[in-house]
Amino acid sequence: MKRIFAALILSTVIVQACGFHLRGTFSLPPSMKTVYVKSADAALGAKVEELLKQSGSIIATATGESAAIVRITDVNLARDVSTVDPRGKVTGYMLVLSASYAVDDAAGKSLLRRQSLRVQRDYSFDAEQVLAKEGEEEFLRQDMESDAAQQIVRQMAATAR
Repeated sequence: MKRIFAALILSTVIVQACGFHLRGTFSLPPSMKTVYVKSADAALGAKVEELLKQSGSIIATATGESAAIVRITDVNLARDVSTVDPRGKVTGYMLVLSASYAVDDAAGKSLLRRQSLRVQRDYSFDAEQVLAKEGEEEFLRQDMESDAAQQIVRQMAATAR
């Protein structure tokens, strides 16, 4: 039993020493501790704000109150046909979320130059299960927004390195 406990402690120390962090934990630089988020898409902006709060940042209500300003622009959600059956009926779609973002300090100096991101998900479609598939599409859209928000905040945290 003591050997198992010792091995557990040793593995924990090794994992912490290598810099491993659980997904979702971000360490932002001091220049990004008070952040104002300006987003062309309210849902994506809210998810970025939530992740920033979880990382210990304070969300400002106006640009004048913040040390950094996150600008999320050109947000686009598209649904494209990905597969059809031999009769020409749609059997699959691809959802694509794309956006651009940049981070500036309060004086307008770029902390993170303009970046683009693209997140996509595929799903099958059955005309006999329209309500279920609409629910699945909504779930996938929310998942894509969460993924995009994580990409943005991870990139912000990477500027500290």
